Amino acid sequence: MIDQTCASIGVSVGRRAGRALAVVLACGLLAGGLAAPAAAQDQAAEGIAALAIDVQGWTGGAFGREDTREFSHCAVSREFDDDVTMIVSMNPEFSTNIAFGNPNWAMEAQSEGAARLSVDGVTVRQRGGIAPNANVFVVPLGPDDEMIEALRRGNTLSVDIPPASFQIPLTGTAASLRELRDCVETATQLIGEDPELVEPAQPREVPAMSMEALANILEAAGIPDLQFLAPERVPDNDMQLRFVWRSGPMIGGLHQSPRRSGVEVSAFARTYMDIMESFCPTRFEPDVGPVELVGDSYGFATATLVCGESEDEVNFLAFFIALDDFNYSVFFHQVPLPLADDAVAATDAVQQVVLSLARPASEEEGSN
Repeated sequence: MIDQTCASIGVSVGRRAGRALAVVLACGLLAGGLAAPAAAQDQAAEGIAALAIDVQGWTGGAFGREDTREFSHCAVSREFDDDVTMIVSMNPEFSTNIAFGNPNWAMEAQSEGAARLSVDGVTVRQRGGIAPNANVFVVPLGPDDEMIEALRRGNTLSVDIPPASFQIPLTGTAASLRELRDCVETATQLIGEDPELVEPAQPREVPAMSMEALANILEAAGIPDLQFLAPERVPDNDMQLRFVWRSGPMIGGLHQSPRRSGVEVSAFARTYMDIMESFCPTRFEPDVGPVELVGDSYGFATATLVCGESEDEVNFLAFFIALDDFNYSVFFHQVPLPLADDAVAATDAVQQVVLSLARPASEEEGSN
């Protein structure tokens, strides 16, 4: 029998994934098991701002209980076609639940039913689930590394639950589920050291690099014949590029995302390589180098990638990954594989310019 943990909590699913995540997480079901104690019936706690997740259309972060201010779980969600939202949560014991929501469903609150989840017809799980209200159905997986890995690497999740049967494209799960696990590990460590971190944090303005500042860096690095694509013409893409430029046959790009407390440069580099994997269906050979730390606020790493977009098109990318006071920044240059040395040289030159700026800033920081 499934414990009806959420019997007294009203939960509804909105038409946006962010709202759906917030209201579903109000219920203790997603905190790590359907048999959670009554204390898990807390109101929706704000995510710990420093551990927010926003990658390839999946959003979420860490959540705590308002009554005890203990870390409860991390979760990510994404809205798909036909108003279906998928939510994956993981608690400190790495027990995982998956929830599906749709404002058009009309289930009986607290009703139970069978669920069948299948990734590419290979990895299959049959579980009992529960509907905490008319719009949400929750499936407990428990500690299931095999299923999580299948969700990360698979193409399609087939879902058969009482309100509907449907398929979900597993776009972005390689990166989002890695960040979900990183979130749990980091939150467990940080909140163990400082429970005050569960206190909802106010969002802050995070400065991002301007095109002028980027152009100065690239010119100082000696990148010739720079041609920038107008920012408004940079399309939405899984690489989440802020700026794109060209230098002869070489294409460059800059990604920036807000710094998150406790997440290492190496973990961010792995996450970004996961994002890149979707662009390399025929050949994917990443190589992430060691991390260099400068002072207390700055970290740097390099990476290279041989990327086969098709049997006939193989590119080489050189990355420089930088962590400063506010952002993770990823500079990269892409060329056809025979010109790999050119991409490495250009990216190394950018690295030297950024390091020349970071070291004096770090020394000044240390003297204060």
